[in-house]
Amino acid sequence: MARNKHFLRLHFREEVRSLSLAERRLAGRAVARRVAALPEFRRAKKVGLFLSLPYEIDTAPLIALAHAAGKTVAVPVVFPGRGGMRFAVLADGRPSLKQKVSFNRSEVNRGGKKIPSPYPSPASGRGKPLQFAQELQQNVYGILEPVSPQWVEGLDLLVVPGAAFTSRGDRLGAGAGYYDRFLVRRPSLRTIGVCFDEQMAVRLPRAAHDRKVDQVVSPSRLFRVRGV
Repeated sequence: MARNKHFLRLHFREEVRSLSLAERRLAGRAVARRVAALPEFRRAKKVGLFLSLPYEIDTAPLIALAHAAGKTVAVPVVFPGRGGMRFAVLADGRPSLKQKVSFNRSEVNRGGKKIPSPYPSPASGRGKPLQFAQELQQNVYGILEPVSPQWVEGLDLLVVPGAAFTSRGDRLGAGAGYYDRFLVRRPSLRTIGVCFDEQMAVRLPRAAHDRKVDQVVSPSRLFRVRGV
C-alpha cells in the first residue's frame, strides 16, 4: 500500500504542476469563496489553516478572508523527532500600531537570512501579496512556520491539505502522518479538505490509521461527508 500511495502522490502532484500560475490562483480564490460560505467557517472563531506548498491549493485568499472576518488563524508547527504537531497563531499582516515586523510571504527566514520562498507570492483575495506580521522559517519539509510560536488550543475548524481526496472524504496525505495523529486525538474537530479539481480521485488506498475529512472543497465542487 505504501508504494501505491507514493506513486499516487507523484501522479497528483504532476497534475497540479501542469496548471498555469493563473489557473492555480483562480482555483485558490474559488476554494476560498466556497469555504468562507460554509456555516462551519462562519461560526468558527479559531481556524486551523496551512501555508501552501507549490502542489497544494493556494490558501492565501482563505487566510486573508479569515483575518478580515476577525478570526484567529493558526498554522501547523511540526516536531519531526516526536512526530507531533501543534498550531500557532499566524498574525494578520494588515497595518497595525502593534505590528513591528511585516514582510511578503515570498521571503522567509533561514539561518537569520531572508531567502525567497519555494514558490511565487500568491495574491490574496484582494489581489495583493499576502503579508505576515511575524517572522517565518521553513521547517524540514520546506513548509513555513512561525519562528516564535504563540500556541492555539481548541480549534473550531481545521482546513486540511492533501495530495488527493475522494467525494467520501478519504484523504491521501504527504506520508508523514502528522494530520492523522493530530485528528485521532480530536474526533469532534470539524475538518475540511481543500484541493484542486485535478486532485479528486474515485478511490484512494486507505489504511486503518488514515483519517477522513468531514467535507471536501474543490474549485467547482463541495462534498459533505459529515453533516453540520
